[in-house]
Amino acid sequence: MAVTINLTKDNKSRYDDDTSISFGDDEGIYWFLQPFFKKIEIETSEAIDLYDDCVFKGENLNKLKVCLEQEIKRINGIDKDSWKVHYGTQVHPSKVELYSHVNKNELLLKLEKWLMMTSAAIDTGEFLWGHGD
Repeated sequence: MAVTINLTKDNKSRYDDDTSISFGDDEGIYWFLQPFFKKIEIETSEAIDLYDDCVFKGENLNKLKVCLEQEIKRINGIDKDSWKVHYGTQVHPSKVELYSHVNKNELLLKLEKWLMMTSAAIDTGEFLWGHGD
C-alpha cells in the first residue's frame, strides 16, 4: 500500500518523478510522519491516507505550505542522522514487531520536494491530488 501525491491539473495524472512523491506503508517515513499528517488534516480537512484520496487546492495549498515549512524546520532540528520507526506487527507464523529506518536526509528531500510541488501549485493554479492504492 502507498499514498502518492501528484501536482496536477486533473485527477488523471500518474506518478512522475518531477511532480510526485509517494509514501509506502512499509517505509518508516510514512509512519514517522503520522502526527504531521494529522496536523495537515486539522488545518486543511484533507487526510493523507493509504486507502483514500485527498485534494489540496486554493487556500488549503497555503495552509499546507505553512505546515510543510514548519515540519522541515522541526526535522532540521533533530540531532540524529537516522532512527527506527515501528510500522507494524507480524502475527504469523510468530509475533514479530516490524521496524524501518528513517534517514533524516531522505526525509528532508521528500518534504522539500513536496514543498516545491505545493509552491508550484500555488503559482500555476494547479492542485495536489493524493491517492491511496
